[in-house]
Amino acid sequence: MSLKRKIRAYQRRQAASPPRDRERAFALYAEGRMTEALAVANQVMAREKPDPYLLNLAAVCHGASGHPGLALSCWQQALALQPDYADAYGNMGNMFKDIQRYPEAEACYRQALSLQPDHVEANNNLGVLLHGLNRHEEAAAAYEEILRHHPNHVGACFNLGNAFYDMKRWSEAETAYRQALRMNPDHADACNNLGLLLQESGRGAEGEILFRQTLRLKPDHADVHYNLGNLLTHYKRPKDAEIHYRRALTLKPHHAKACNNLAILLQHLKRFPEAAAQYRQALHIRPDYADAQWNLGLLYLSLGNFPEGWPLYEARYDPGMEKRNTIPIEAPFPMWRGEDLTGKSLLIIPEQGIGDQIQFCRYGTILKTMGAKHITLVCDSALKELFQSLAGVDQVLEKQSSAPLHYDFWTFTLSIPLRLHTEISTIPAQVPYLYPPPKRLAHWHQMLPKEGFRVGLAWKGNPNHSNDSSRSLTSLHVLAPLWRVAGVVFISLQKGRGEEEAIQPPPLQPIHQFSPLIHDFADTAAMVAHMDLVISIDSAVAHLAGAMGKPCWIILPTWGTDWRWLQERSDSPWYPGTRLFRQRHIDDWSEVVQHMADELAVKTTGTHG
Repeated sequence: MSLKRKIRAYQRRQAASPPRDRERAFALYAEGRMTEALAVANQVMAREKPDPYLLNLAAVCHGASGHPGLALSCWQQALALQPDYADAYGNMGNMFKDIQRYPEAEACYRQALSLQPDHVEANNNLGVLLHGLNRHEEAAAAYEEILRHHPNHVGACFNLGNAFYDMKRWSEAETAYRQALRMNPDHADACNNLGLLLQESGRGAEGEILFRQTLRLKPDHADVHYNLGNLLTHYKRPKDAEIHYRRALTLKPHHAKACNNLAILLQHLKRFPEAAAQYRQALHIRPDYADAQWNLGLLYLSLGNFPEGWPLYEARYDPGMEKRNTIPIEAPFPMWRGEDLTGKSLLIIPEQGIGDQIQFCRYGTILKTMGAKHITLVCDSALKELFQSLAGVDQVLEKQSSAPLHYDFWTFTLSIPLRLHTEISTIPAQVPYLYPPPKRLAHWHQMLPKEGFRVGLAWKGNPNHSNDSSRSLTSLHVLAPLWRVAGVVFISLQKGRGEEEAIQPPPLQPIHQFSPLIHDFADTAAMVAHMDLVISIDSAVAHLAGAMGKPCWIILPTWGTDWRWLQERSDSPWYPGTRLFRQRHIDDWSEVVQHMADELAVKTTGTHG
């Protein structure tokens, strides 16, 4: 008989007869009085013959008191008396799990199940163990086995939802969570996790309903306030988001993630001192919190505080990052940390997006002037031919290529500014540093229109970018005021996303488009070279125009403005000749586009006047 069943049996008899010592031990255990329960159990076993059930109870008490050796001895005695005692194996598995001896825990749970296949606790605990070890398929199988015997087991249904969630099997996870909620509408954790799932699936409005329902069940659940804050931040509802982050921190002051995400929100709102304070608080709580280090670095960089920003920015490849996109390479030569490069060879590894590679490839030229013997630059395949024009770079390889293994050092592209102590005043801003291949230039000279003031447009970026909903324009129609400027010919620089709109533009917005003929960024560069002006969102096209020294106007969102454009400036120290047009109100481009149209009218009048 399990401890739980013995306790229930004792409670049924307690009203009818005085408790015997044996049953009193189980009663004390049920009340959480472990020390007293153990003492009574030992007294009984000292005067009576050994009892596997009391030995099991004693073992559980020893394990809970931090004495695994004594616990194990008791279970061994219990199993010697009753080898088919499934509960003892299950409880022993729990102890091994608690002390992180996971293989022994798994073996105990499986032994319990071999003795009693429908043992609910052993199956459930095995599932929890396997889930924690990221063996989600096996965990799901354990929960499904419970539900085969006990279809109304709420806990197994909830845990099954968690396993499916972590496997990103959204539909099955949703089914499991909803089944748990049908059985127990007040299951706050199922409600919360279903909300997370719906948010992850892009069904934020439904997710918000679930989070608010959870808070009606548990108003003081800090993590749910945090989750709701995240959802509201994602949907750019900063006032409500801040309320829930601060409520989470009131309930749980050491909630490092809430500090970090509140700081991100405050940074979006340009409340920089408050944001910095929250990042520092997150790091006070968790000094090794890589995401907070990286985010604080981004804040410092956006404020032009490069000396403090670059070192923190290195956290981007820390193994502790929640979503680490930059992973150090495994190489038989060391990462470069600023050592003298005279006579040395260096392998430069790309990271992040195309725009980042275009912006920071300039450092290859700088490093060659510092005495490096050989520099190999790795890049996306779409950049390879364009990057052949970089001065000082000896070899350009695609990411997919196998680089030789005889270099002296390797470095990430975006770590070079740290090693060179780059500040605002020392940014290597000599442009152009990228040039289109002459044959491509001649080809596009034949293809592009010759008349009018030629403006190249890029209005959409990579949809996988974390802030794409803010930086990309919903439609070419947003730029309609530009078409009211006389004498301008618009040319699409979009490739991939946005092509369809260039093919069928909004009424009264004619635009030339050549997307089927654009094969890589060497083609795009050749097109840009023939433009009088490039107007772009914050995308690779903007970086390309800047790197080529072409006049470029970049329209920037107010929500999540990238660090490299700094704050409040209309120019960029990275790209002389580039102008920045900054949005003032979240998701409202009307004012900034009208300003751009007015400036375009002035520019074209001056050009043709």
